[in-house]
Amino acid sequence: MRHGDGEAVFKVEIEIGLRESPGMKVKELKRAEQLAEEHRLFILEKWNEHINRQS
Repeated sequence: MRHGDGEAVFKVEIEIGLRESPGMKVKELKRAEQLAEEHRLFILEKWNEHINRQS
């Protein structure tokens, strides 16, 4: 997830977990985490589609 000059990377598996967040502000990270939580199933579905296309 990118915002301005910052970027946040979340692990989206059973639970959402922040992996890294260079340049992100606390408020931006909270919003990014909220979005990742809300869309976790969709993100997992698209990630699995992506991985399966590469196999």
